[in-house]
Amino acid sequence: MSGAVIAFLDLYGSGYFRSRLFAYLRVVAPLILQYSFGAMLSASVIFYSHSGSLLASWPFVAVLLFLMVANELLRKYYTEPIAQFGVYFFAVFSIMLLILPYVLRNIGPWLFISAGLISLAAVVGLIKLLLGRVPAIRRDLFKIVVTMVAILVVMNLFYFTDLIPPFPLAIREVGVYHQVERTEDGNYSVLAETREDIFPWRRESITDLGPGEPVYFFSAVFAPARMETTIVHRWKYYDRQANRWIDESTIPFTITGGRERGFRGYTWKRNVWPGLWRVNVETANGQVIGRLTFEITEAKEEGVSLEQRIIE
Repeated sequence: MSGAVIAFLDLYGSGYFRSRLFAYLRVVAPLILQYSFGAMLSASVIFYSHSGSLLASWPFVAVLLFLMVANELLRKYYTEPIAQFGVYFFAVFSIMLLILPYVLRNIGPWLFISAGLISLAAVVGLIKLLLGRVPAIRRDLFKIVVTMVAILVVMNLFYFTDLIPPFPLAIREVGVYHQVERTEDGNYSVLAETREDIFPWRRESITDLGPGEPVYFFSAVFAPARMETTIVHRWKYYDRQANRWIDESTIPFTITGGRERGFRGYTWKRNVWPGLWRVNVETANGQVIGRLTFEITEAKEEGVSLEQRIIE
């Protein structure tokens, strides 16, 4: 719909469709275009904010939010080809990144490149269709091309620095436990510390570990039906002297989509020590789906209260 409205606005501005009916349509066309862009951008914000860790991908989501808010202010510029094709290209690119994983049941760099090429072909095709009929497009063609190239560069920068959330993968649950076992009925039994803290947002902790006792990390990751992909649990510890996170180990495993509550899996690590730890749940190319930061503390003399839970 956005492409059709852009074509109508540009052709009307060049002297086509001169009748009373089209004059009325010309008045409401910028509103329709604004609504169409707003719908695509808001859909992208909703889906991308539910996929991946906002701590890792907030710059891309922030750009989407900015454009969604700015969409309310850009309506008066939607008669200008630069604004039309710039916002249109970004919106189509974002939507294609949402659609292709569901259609092709896969994720990865080749899919990102395909989304970019399809979006670029759609916008370039519309420009070529109107180029010979709309003088304003010929006049601003260089600026339009520069704008689209800039958007393409920024999108690639976001993707290859892992700032675009790995839609459609989404975290359903993460947790750190003293023990995790799969039960006969297909659920998971976990041994968790009993927390009496009334502030649930505080960092989780693991205490009272015996010699060589492992720490278990559990995750449930949603993926569409018939999608099979690899995810990684990347264990990190915080080096206070270097003031940065250090990779300790990386454990990949394959997940299969289709389960609403997510594909469940866990990893464990024996060689741990007191301090801050973090486990990132990532795709095979390093995009962060989710993460959990926790603290390992020295054993208490009185021990720690543990409870058994069942995760379905």
